[in-house]
Amino acid sequence: VSTQSTGALGANVPSDMKRMAAICLKNGVTKFWRSMSPNALCKEDKERIKETILSSYNLDKKEVFDQILEVVGKISRYDFPKNWPNFVPTLLQVIQNSSSEDQKYQALAMIYKVIKMLSTKRLSADKKGFRETTEAIFPIIGSLWENYLRLFNSQSTLAYLKPCCVSLKIIRSMLTYGFDDITQPLPKSCLEA
Repeated sequence: VSTQSTGALGANVPSDMKRMAAICLKNGVTKFWRSMSPNALCKEDKERIKETILSSYNLDKKEVFDQILEVVGKISRYDFPKNWPNFVPTLLQVIQNSSSEDQKYQALAMIYKVIKMLSTKRLSADKKGFRETTEAIFPIIGSLWENYLRLFNSQSTLAYLKPCCVSLKIIRSMLTYGFDDITQPLPKSCLEA
C-alpha cells in the first residue's frame, strides 16, 4: 500500500493516477494502520506515509487533496500528538513561511482536519492532549484568522476568504471542545499571540 501509493503522489504523475493513489492510500490506512489489524503496516511504512503527507500540502487538484485530508484525519486520530508530534508544528511553519496562498490554505485545512478528529475523542488522556494542543496553537490560529480577515476586508480578494473561514472553523472547534469551561477566562497562554 504505502510504497506505490506514496510514490504515485509525486510531482510528475498525472492527476488521475494521483487521485487513485490517494484513494488507495486512504483505504490502506483505514484497513491496516492499527497495529492490531491483520497485515498491519510496519513502523517504517507508517513513517514513510507520514513524511509523504507532510510534503503533500501543495497538491494542485482538489479531489486528490480531499483524499489526503481523509488520510490525515485517520492517522491523526490514532497517532497525533503522541506518535506524530511534529505534524502540526510543521504545518504551522508552512503557513508562516510559504509564499503560496494555496499551500498556506492546504496546510490550514490539514490542521482543521486534525483538530476536528481530535475533538471527537472521548478518553480522558485524549481530551487532555487535545486541550494541550488547543492551548499551544490557539493564539497562532487566532492571529492567522485576524490577519486573513484584515486582508480580506482591505483587498476584497476571495483568495483570503477560504483561509479565513477555515481558521474560524478551527477556532470554533477549539473553543467548543478544547477548553474545560468556556465561561471562565481563557488561559493566559491562549491570549498571547
